[in-house]
Amino acid sequence: MIALIDIEKAASSFFGNTQNRTVGIMDPEGNLLYQHGKISMVTLPEFKPGQLQMLIDDTYYFKTSSDQGLTFITAVPYKHVSSQFSRVTGTVLVIFMLTLAVSVGVSILLSRKLHTPVKRMLSAMLDNKPFDAANAPLRKGAVEYDLIAERIHELQRDKNEIRAKLQQQRSVLTSYSYISRLKNINTDINEWKDFLTADERYVVVLYHIRFRLSHTADLPVHADTAVRHLLDHIHILTTGQFEGSHTFQLEKNEIISIIKGATSSSTYPFLEEIRSMLEAEKEQILGSIAVSGDIHQVSEFSRAYHELRSWTAQAKLVEEAQLITGSRSLPASVSLSPAQEREFTASLQSGQDTRCLQLIDQALNFMLRKEAGIGQFRFFADSIASRVIYFVEAAQVEPAKIQSLKQWTRGLQDCQCVTDYRQVFQQLLEAACSLLRSKWDAREEPLISKLLKVMQTQYADDLSLDYLSAKFNLTSTYLSAYIKDKTGLNFSDHMQGIRMEKARELLACTSLTVNEISQQVGYLNITSFNRTFKKVTGITPGAYRKRHWLQITSQSG
Repeated sequence: MIALIDIEKAASSFFGNTQNRTVGIMDPEGNLLYQHGKISMVTLPEFKPGQLQMLIDDTYYFKTSSDQGLTFITAVPYKHVSSQFSRVTGTVLVIFMLTLAVSVGVSILLSRKLHTPVKRMLSAMLDNKPFDAANAPLRKGAVEYDLIAERIHELQRDKNEIRAKLQQQRSVLTSYSYISRLKNINTDINEWKDFLTADERYVVVLYHIRFRLSHTADLPVHADTAVRHLLDHIHILTTGQFEGSHTFQLEKNEIISIIKGATSSSTYPFLEEIRSMLEAEKEQILGSIAVSGDIHQVSEFSRAYHELRSWTAQAKLVEEAQLITGSRSLPASVSLSPAQEREFTASLQSGQDTRCLQLIDQALNFMLRKEAGIGQFRFFADSIASRVIYFVEAAQVEPAKIQSLKQWTRGLQDCQCVTDYRQVFQQLLEAACSLLRSKWDAREEPLISKLLKVMQTQYADDLSLDYLSAKFNLTSTYLSAYIKDKTGLNFSDHMQGIRMEKARELLACTSLTVNEISQQVGYLNITSFNRTFKKVTGITPGAYRKRHWLQITSQSG
């Protein structure tokens, strides 16, 4: 069969306009079978293997091949291609300009519609005038703008009322911001104005009054009334010695004296007399007197006050009145030693309140010899109390009995001497150990003690239930159920509690990093340690360490 094709019409159908276009067809041997336009074997370029297009002498050559081995070559002048791109570029540019013009027009229209109501709202705010949305709406149909304007006016009205109230008390708030917690000033405000504006030097004295827990019931009057009587007495003595001085009460157990025109050294003999007066009442009252250095500006009062409070927190826990003239160094450790801690935990879990109290007494005596501060004793007491509550809760004691036990832990906050601490700890430990003894079976206690001893000595190792079961020749399933039944906690809970107690001790008593501490208590992953510590204590390890040092350097409660 022979088919005849009009190649001219085919090229015209393919290219549309055949002007400036040439095409050639070659057989597999490279012989030119057909040409259209100005193309010949002489003018054809030599294509490299895989090359499909080429630019030579301002002419683009395109090559393609068919499955039958024919090769098609098309040549297009560069000027033709350039003119096509120019037309396309011009068309796109025109479309872009039209789009931009429409966008700008719409933006201007919308901005003008928004600008007018917003401008009127801002004008009303700046002029502090009310806006009547009913008579002069911001924009027809835009109820939201009217609501916003009304709300702004309401806020302005509230602000003006508050400002008017503050303006009435401006002189007091401005002059006495540093004593905003002042409960009672027994002098006239006008005297204070003259007192604070005088160009003088001052001395601030802080009296920290502590009532002994064991003798509170022996007070002839209520503690608050007793502080008030002390305030009046100190005020009379101070004004008699230093004319123009002022004495007032801040907290329920704090009295402040501001002495004008004196130096700190000149006040020492007088304050020693006050100390002797408090010493005579030491059966009921333990007082600390902290005196600042010379102050030359009223603005330094607040700083001096906070500094004096930190000094009273560093006071020794002795049964006598103290005169404090500066900061002092405190012992680094305020907890049980590792050996004492292990024995205390074992004794507590076995219900041996006598031995627990002996260990607490040893720690208190050690802190006394090291002259630990009042804040450090408070921190030690809180840590022991939290540990006792933890083990009682772990034994699944009835919640009502636990709440009763927590009353004794709150009593530790009122302890002001070692005698008070011993009394409260004795009551707390007797009650806690009684609850634990009633919960656990004493006949099984030897094995539990052995298990706990291994956990308390090898908590830093990768200790597992399988290791313990092999050590005591028991199956891990039986041992797990046995620990849970006898102690109320499973093995992992015990390990977690022991490790967290040790972590608290290291955070409070060493300068090791959190990562180093996590390694020492058996956590190879610091992220897991941080997550567990926060779950148990409610705060991160870093926050716990910060709280510990704050309790040492500043007065709590």
